[in-house]
Amino acid sequence: MRKIAKYLAFALALSTAFISTRSEVRAGNTGTAEAYLKQAKAFEDTGRYGDAERQYQQALREALSVGQNNPRIPDVQIEVGNFYLSRNQPKKAEDLFRKALDYRIRTVGKDHPETAKIYHQIGRVYVGEGRNAEAASNFDQALGIYKRKLERDRRIPNLNKREINLEIAEILDDLARTTRYTQGAHVSDVYAGLSGRIRANPQGDYYEEL
Repeated sequence: MRKIAKYLAFALALSTAFISTRSEVRAGNTGTAEAYLKQAKAFEDTGRYGDAERQYQQALREALSVGQNNPRIPDVQIEVGNFYLSRNQPKKAEDLFRKALDYRIRTVGKDHPETAKIYHQIGRVYVGEGRNAEAASNFDQALGIYKRKLERDRRIPNLNKREINLEIAEILDDLARTTRYTQGAHVSDVYAGLSGRIRANPQGDYYEEL
């Protein structure tokens, strides 16, 4: 009996250690994606773009390996997409932004500020390709989301309002650049003027002007 009890205790300890190790491995996967992103950025900052791309791709694989419910997936996709956008590879950037957009819509909905940010990035892809009308359409999508957010939540803290307003100002700057080619200087100047007013007082209420 004593030997059996000793054996059972050993087996239980071994099983517990095995489960703990498995849990640590699973928990470490999300952190691994972050580590690859950090290394990729370090390579990118020193001009080692081939090494950076390999690290970014590994970060994507690690994020997806945790499962489709991993909330970090779209963040990683956006970061890798931004890398390709900076490297003048718009098709790869757009593909990743579209995947991130689909994920955001499924998880937080079409009218969420995080979704607006992705529409903004897709618009920037189109600007780089000279597709100004399509870029403006995506910028308008993003602005509409922010406008509805501010209309619904008129009493949000000034700090949160400031963050949203500065996001709006960036979109307006991009719209000013794109509409100069598609709608003329007057429309472009209107967007630029509103952006300037927002930056001067980012805690104000501007949703009625959007």
